[in-house]
Amino acid sequence: MDINRDESYRGEKNKKKGRKKGLKLYAVFITAVAVIAVGIIIYQSFFAGNNEAAQVSGEVTGDSMYSPKQVAELIEAEHGAVYDKAYEEGQGELLKVIQDKMSTGTTTLSLLRELYPDKLVYNETGGYVFGDILDIPKNSFKENDFFLNKETGILEYAGEEDIKTYKGIDVSKFQGDIDWSKVKADGVDYVFIRVGIRGYGTGAIVEDEKFHDNIKGALEADLKVGVYFFSEAVNTDEAVEEAEFVLERIKDYNVTLPVVIDIEEIPGEDGRNEALSKEELTQVCLAFMEKIENAGYSPMLYGNIKCLVSMVDIEKLSKYDMWYAFYSDEIYIPYEVAGWQYSSEGKVDGISGNCDLNIFFKEWD
Repeated sequence: MDINRDESYRGEKNKKKGRKKGLKLYAVFITAVAVIAVGIIIYQSFFAGNNEAAQVSGEVTGDSMYSPKQVAELIEAEHGAVYDKAYEEGQGELLKVIQDKMSTGTTTLSLLRELYPDKLVYNETGGYVFGDILDIPKNSFKENDFFLNKETGILEYAGEEDIKTYKGIDVSKFQGDIDWSKVKADGVDYVFIRVGIRGYGTGAIVEDEKFHDNIKGALEADLKVGVYFFSEAVNTDEAVEEAEFVLERIKDYNVTLPVVIDIEEIPGEDGRNEALSKEELTQVCLAFMEKIENAGYSPMLYGNIKCLVSMVDIEKLSKYDMWYAFYSDEIYIPYEVAGWQYSSEGKVDGISGNCDLNIFFKEWD
């Protein structure tokens, strides 16, 4: 996302907040004026000595004395009129904001995320999903804490000083031959290497053909290393089988970063685990991570918005670290996350093509 456009977006967002606040203050002011006016008229009526009860129709007429009930009805009528006027003006302001944003290229999804800050919104085939924000540990990130360095393409953190961040990449056979000394010199702290996958069609487990070369090269370059496995397990037995496959292949290497289960969907394809219910896939993840944890490693879940909202029950997985995929310079997640994959088109010295870029917020022993 272009940072200049993003700053304009944030500026417009602040203007919108100002308009909302102005409408609220306007409504309060008018209501107060109406109450004072009614009070003055009642005061004058009382001392005028007119004891005839007035017929209340939302207006004060003549020199009449009003009962407490009639006063309440007058105030309610005035308040309702002011509220309706403020609502109409507020609706007009909102429609203007929507029109301005849509005309300058803001996507429907981005607009929905702004209009529904108490939901997690993502697009699905045929519509949009609005997920509830759960009562699990939250992060402390604020708007404008992150910015994309346009020269380097690296996301940088400018928030709280006590939060330390780490530059990370993840690689597989698709990155080809890697010069790991150049990767190290480019400031990379963490590397996550794919161990293998379970085929989404056959269900067979296959080792990544570059796994051993990558992990040896990264460790020789004195980089901290973690690994991940692309899961298509459809039950807990298969999840344990995947974990055992990973453990067997990393036992001779110094893996100090987490061992990750990746449950992302395959675009345009029907994966084996897509037929699972939320509870079933949650149990698959738990079986994998518990096996990894019992072997002395740190387990972690990798997933995007859809994964965290609809595919698994993250309340049951919240004791484990989460690695969150969201390609933007705005994090758009309220939960505590150990890492954020913010780009799939990163450039790092020593890698000829693109690679995933990540920012991590945790240091593992």
